[in-house]
Amino acid sequence: MAFRRWFPRSLPEQARFYDNFTRAFAGEAAGLGFTAEDIAALEADNAVMQYLKLTDLMVRNFKSAFRALKRHLTLGGDGEPTYIHFAPPDEPPIVPAGMFDRLFHLADRICAADGYTDVVGARLGILPPKSEALRAEDLSLKLKAKAKGAAQAEVKFVRGKTSGVNLYFRRAGSEERIDLGRFFSSPAIVKIPLIEAGKPEQIYLFGRYLIGNDAVGEFSPMVELLIAP
Repeated sequence: MAFRRWFPRSLPEQARFYDNFTRAFAGEAAGLGFTAEDIAALEADNAVMQYLKLTDLMVRNFKSAFRALKRHLTLGGDGEPTYIHFAPPDEPPIVPAGMFDRLFHLADRICAADGYTDVVGARLGILPPKSEALRAEDLSLKLKAKAKGAAQAEVKFVRGKTSGVNLYFRRAGSEERIDLGRFFSSPAIVKIPLIEAGKPEQIYLFGRYLIGNDAVGEFSPMVELLIAP
């Protein structure tokens, strides 16, 4: 699992991000084509993240208070009263493992939605942080691809400082550029629409980097593939 540049590293900041993201997503979900189930799943993960933040602090306080109690009970004066100032943490809400993977996958789906804009990304907090201007070599895309059967190809790329890639292909003997869509993590699995069902087809796959939703830089060198049905 690769962390995203917009996602904080410390637990308190991650909990704050989850809470803000969950609230913003609830307001944007319908316009982006998401369902009540998507909102509910995120809300469940957010509840766990808030529990983890609170319990992490409680555990550290519990540990300190427990050590003080141990010293008092074992080293304190005979007959001194004992006071209990802490309680063990509550049991956690339960969700399946993989919360960060689910969050990053949801963010990728949001970025690929038709209604997505940088304004939406800013509200959700999933825009990459501003950094120095990209150099020409940062926008020199090279793809590695292989056919996978079922009219699919697996495409690997290095995202670097960009948002992702827009992939295209050309059929053998044609100059038409066919858009395969935007992809924000590698490897990308793409479906190639074959001219004749059941018949292999030679294609040339290529792409450009994305900054936000905008394709930038030069097209990558083409990768020749024989796509099997």
